[in-house]
Amino acid sequence: MAVSPNERRRKKTHGNFKHGFSTCSSEYTAWCSIKTHCYNKKSVNYKNYGGKGIRVCDRWIDSFANFLVDMGVKPSSNHYLKRIDINKNYELNNCKWIANSCYLIKSKKRYIKHNGCGTSEYRIWASMKSRCYNTNDRRVYRYYGGRGIKICARWVDSFTNFLADMGKRPSSKHSLDRIDNNGHYEPSNCRWATRKEQLANRRKFAAITNFTDTELIAELERRGYQVAKKPAPKKPDTQETKSEEPKKQE
Repeated sequence: MAVSPNERRRKKTHGNFKHGFSTCSSEYTAWCSIKTHCYNKKSVNYKNYGGKGIRVCDRWIDSFANFLVDMGVKPSSNHYLKRIDINKNYELNNCKWIANSCYLIKSKKRYIKHNGCGTSEYRIWASMKSRCYNTNDRRVYRYYGGRGIKICARWVDSFTNFLADMGKRPSSKHSLDRIDNNGHYEPSNCRWATRKEQLANRRKFAAITNFTDTELIAELERRGYQVAKKPAPKKPDTQETKSEEPKKQE
């Protein structure tokens, strides 16, 4: 007897059940996923779970029924299985269903609280290290590490110390600036500065002979000097030119 496509699809989707739940259910998928994360060395996520010693408790490892009894049905499709303490195993006292939006908010707060990742200050600190020590970044390294610019021992391995010394960035227009462009990254030589302040700082150390006339006047005015500007060339009087034209002979 021929089986209709709808019947084949129904059997494929709903034909295999585990304790009243389809093996295609989200609960069953979650149970399989935690085992894959912890025991399948070929999984891309193994290094973050099984590779760190995370395991599934004995009650759940071989029994989806026990997992389902302890955790219950997932409240909604927006919920995911998460460990309360990410350093502990998958077990009843350390797992719960949590909404995706709540998980992202809590993860972001924890992420920023413990290591500062995700903040603009952390990105600036990481960029500073890359400029000084990442030889593969040929576009930037030659202007910093390639010139011998280093980071002080207090900052190089501690974002906490960097943030304690520099404080939070005053605004999104401020970035990290070295007062002496030939000096190292250290508390006494760094400040938060705007783009305009950084450009002025670079001019102060630039050779004045490299300035054009326009740049030289602008720089002297910026430093408070009064510059006598050349008077504009006088335009010839059109009436005088007309009078000077010879009259045509009749």
